[in-house]
Amino acid sequence: MKGRCTPNKDGRRIRLNRYEGLLQEARKRAETDEFKRLYKKRCSMERTICHVQKHGGAAARYIGAAKTRFQMLMAAILHDIKVLIRPRKPAPKAALSVI
Repeated sequence: MKGRCTPNKDGRRIRLNRYEGLLQEARKRAETDEFKRLYKKRCSMERTICHVQKHGGAAARYIGAAKTRFQMLMAAILHDIKVLIRPRKPAPKAALSVI
């Protein structure tokens, strides 16, 4: 079969990254239920951090820790307001209680 794989007379050579073992371990761990549960939280947090950065949290516009902290607080509040006014899917009828 070697003759069909490559025209090179010495055959084919594959070089592995020095981190290949770690990558394979990480891929195995990514298949576990615990990882999937934790990744779901991480994904949500990373999205929130990205939104806050878009609303002015990426770089400080002021000099001084107090003013910078205030800017970050305002960016976080803006993000929270946008989350609150976002249209939501209606709850399923089976979940609604009858009064």
